[in-house]
Amino acid sequence: MREVKSFIEKRDGVNVGENNIFLTNGATEGITFMLNLFIKDENNNIMIPILQYPIYSALITKFDETQVPYYLDESKGWGMSFEELERSYAEVTDKGINVRSMVVINLSNPTEQILAQEDLNKVIQFTHGK
Repeated sequence: MREVKSFIEKRDGVNVGENNIFLTNGATEGITFMLNLFIKDENNNIMIPILQYPIYSALITKFDETQVPYYLDESKGWGMSFEELERSYAEVTDKGINVRSMVVINLSNPTEQILAQEDLNKVIQFTHGK
């Protein structure tokens, strides 16, 4: 764990505590674990980006939950469109559907794109307001 902590601190220039690092045996195990944290009852609709790693769709279906898709903006290098987030959210909540969580990804493979800090801040504001 110390080696991972040291690597992250050197790479990102921030101090991290070992208790803030969660290691898994690959992406699928980590995604499965995290989605399980948000599944509490039968009304756990999850916003997911389109494009995305197919494990999100597969696990949401496996857990008998509902996907609420939002589309990434190709013209922004597959970045976030906050108008699209609002549209997607309003479309389902206007029908009385509860959104419990939201998946946010960096499409680094294969596009090499990562979310800008400004977009991450907007995601936090969007979710906090809901």
